[in-house]
Amino acid sequence: MAQTWHHTDPPRVDIFPKALKNNKWKIEFEQITMITLLQEYVHTIQGPLDEYTEDGFEREVEAYNLSIYWYKNLFPRKRAPFKVWTPSFITAAKERKNALGNRPFRDDMKKIKELRELAKVRDLTTGEEEELYTLAANLVKHIPEYRHDQYYDTGPLVCKDKKKK
Repeated sequence: MAQTWHHTDPPRVDIFPKALKNNKWKIEFEQITMITLLQEYVHTIQGPLDEYTEDGFEREVEAYNLSIYWYKNLFPRKRAPFKVWTPSFITAAKERKNALGNRPFRDDMKKIKELRELAKVRDLTTGEEEELYTLAANLVKHIPEYRHDQYYDTGPLVCKDKKKK
């Protein structure tokens, strides 16, 4: 429904209005829009990902849960459209096995830790730095409700000035 791009200059947030309107949860448009905006706002506060100390999974969990807490405070008479991700729910997502019986989150974290340890000994090559950033950023794919490509990537809202003839 939205995506934050910290590595663009300037950083930007893309909002996918078709996904907001046609959300699979059948939540009121105003509610899904507000919770999305709050979550993306948290991402802008978080700033760019530091792949040496952070990962996309934990940042997404923080943004998701914080947006729900803010929503509840902004609209105390309305029920939040989603429930907070509990520690057990988060742990289950990290331990989830794929079709091959592997645990992708663990595998990715192992490689991240190896690259971070290597960075303590020497400068990473450009390829290693890119791999570390990609792995850390893509941990978001392991969050409990990740269905990004399937449900949300229906195209961002593009606002262009129309040229007058």
